[in-house]
Amino acid sequence: MSTGKGKLYMDEIRVTLNKIIDGERVLMEQRLKDQQSTASFATNFTLYGTIFALIVGALIAYFISNNIASLISSFQNGVINFFKYLNKETSHAELININSQNEIGIMAKIVNENITRTKSLLEQDDALINDVKNIVSLVKDGKIQQTISSSTQNESLEELKNLINDMLQTMSTNIASDINKLQEIGR
Repeated sequence: MSTGKGKLYMDEIRVTLNKIIDGERVLMEQRLKDQQSTASFATNFTLYGTIFALIVGALIAYFISNNIASLISSFQNGVINFFKYLNKETSHAELININSQNEIGIMAKIVNENITRTKSLLEQDDALINDVKNIVSLVKDGKIQQTISSSTQNESLEELKNLINDMLQTMSTNIASDINKLQEIGR
């Protein structure tokens, strides 16, 4: 079969097979290049995506920690200022200015409610004490028929007020409403 029709058919088949093999080789090389390109893209995407995620995560952590530190600092300053008010180092109490809904914001809201209530109680106490001072001044001038009219939610001061009012009422009823008139009669 080295010469003849069979050889021609075989040569044609070999040529066709070689073309198919060469075509397959080219396709395999192209697929290999595509696979390498896809693998390289996936590796780069994973690497850069991870780096990006780490950077974003670090930035988020930084801003969250700064926000928390700022809230804690505001809360701390508010509590310190409130204690200064309680210790009479300052004449007014300021509310804590935190408007968040997290745990620190909730604590600030509760502290603010207590600051407001305590401030109100102290103002009531001060008003009662000033009223007592005025009444004592009038009693020193001899005018016994006086009544302390201010009130407070402080039970001890309210009890003291009632005792002083009872004492003044008793003295006014049993002695006189104006001691100065007694002194005039005695002369």
